[in-house]
Formats: sequence, C-alpha cells, structure tokens
Amino acid sequence: MYRKYNNSDALIIAVFVMACIFLISCSKKTPPTEEIYKTKVLKGTWGWDIDSDAEEPREYRDLWWEHVNEHERYLVPRNGSGLAVVKGKKLEDINLGDLKKMEFTGGRISASDENPDIDVGTILAVRTTEGNLVKLEVTGFDQLNDSHLKYDMRMRYVLYEINNSDSAIAEPQQDSLKIISIEPKSPAILALGEKLTVDVQYNLSSVEQAHIFVRPYTGGNKTRGYRAHSSPLYNVGSGIIQGWFFFDKPTKVDEVLVRMVPDDSREPVVVTRLKINAEWK
Repeated sequence: MYRKYNNSDALIIAVFVMACIFLISCSKKTPPTEEIYKTKVLKGTWGWDIDSDAEEPREYRDLWWEHVNEHERYLVPRNGSGLAVVKGKKLEDINLGDLKKMEFTGGRISASDENPDIDVGTILAVRTTEGNLVKLEVTGFDQLNDSHLKYDMRMRYVLYEINNSDSAIAEPQQDSLKIISIEPKSPAILALGEKLTVDVQYNLSSVEQAHIFVRPYTGGNKTRGYRAHSSPLYNVGSGIIQGWFFFDKPTKVDEVLVRMVPDDSREPVVVTRLKINAEWK
C-alpha cells in the first residue's frame, strides 16, 4: 500500500535536497589560479613594457634598467608604474592577494656594486602602467664583453592581469591621464592646416606642477613636421585639458600620445596613448 505525501512531507524533502546540494558544493575546493612563469633578459640601459613584454622607448616602458657608470645602476619605474622589494618570501609563496597589499614606490632602486637593494635572488613586485601586477625574481646578471660589469639582468616572473574594475588596485590619488574624445573622430581626413583636437582628463598628485602635451606618432616614433599646442603648468588636482596638432604637408598619423611632465624634468610621470587613423592631405 503506497503512502500519500502531504505538503509538509514535500517541504521536508525539498529542504533535505537543498541541504545536500549545499554541503556538496562547500566540500569542493576552488582550483588555484594557474600561474604562468616567464623569463626575461633586460638589456643594460633598455626599458621594458611588461604588459606587452616588449623593449620600448621611454614613453611606453614600465621599467628602465639605468646604468650611470660601471659601478652604479638602478631599476627605475616609469610612466606611473610602481616597484617594491619583497623580503622574507620565495617567489612561489607570493600570490595575487599579497601583491594587492604591497606599497609601491615610484623611485629608483639600487642594483649598484655598493650596498645594492637588488641582487641575484632578490624578489620584486611591480605595478605596471596598465594596473596589472607582477611578481619577479632576479636570477642573474650577464657581463658586458669580458668585463665584470653587471650589464643585462635575467629574471623570471608572473604577470597577473587585473580587471579594470578591481578597486583593490586603483589608487584614487594616483597620477593618471585618460583620452576622453578626439575631433574629428578616427578615421579622419583633414585639410592641411586643420587641427585635430584631443580632450584629456587628468589627475596630478605626485608633483606640485606638470605640463601636459598631446603629440602625434607614426610607426612608434614622433611624427615629423607637426605643429602643436604649448602647455601651461597644471597644479595638483584633477581636470580636463584640450590639446591639438596639425600638419602643413601631407602626413599620416596612427597614434596619439599624451605625456604629463614635471616642470623640472624631461621624464614623464605618466603617459597614455590611443591608436587612431588620421591623414592630412
């Protein structure tokens, strides 16, 4: 004889099933994020854009391997990137959560012969110009010719790509540049002498005053023959500026590059760029 189930029985069964599902899901461990280790040889005096793993001009690079002389050398963050020396941990023991808690500096770190902060075995953390995070170990140095000079730096590293919405990385007061509009829009055909204007949103915090320059680039190099706006000094804070440039001769431009440069330096504190297609004819 079959038993008839009433509503209360059905409710009890449903609760039991949901509890089982919950317990099973809790018992499953979340698989660890896969870490891909890469190697890099950073040549003496060269720069490195870590996000694209390319040796780049100084406008683009995250790190500059600066050589002052035979005995003095530094690893230098550029364009708003940050650097930190990690002590007391092996490379494999550092995870993304650790990197998010790091305090990064924009100042250079010594790898000189006397009292170096960077040597074989040193662990570093990097925040790139695009906001990604890197853990890195210096594995050695290559000599220049037959000298004892530590010239090329050998490293192994892991790059963690961070979602732009991850507020744990964002620093509200960090130097920043953002291209918000271009007129005429790309692709564009302009008459000789016609201006291409670029609106840029900026935040300045690391220095008291800086210039902001908008310049044309073609094939990775500054385009020759341009005429462009000058820049006043902008104070600490946020705002929107408009830059422009034009040409008197037929010219093609494939990139706009914006630099924020302190008044007492030629090195930018932050750089942003945007691919475009513009032609003057």
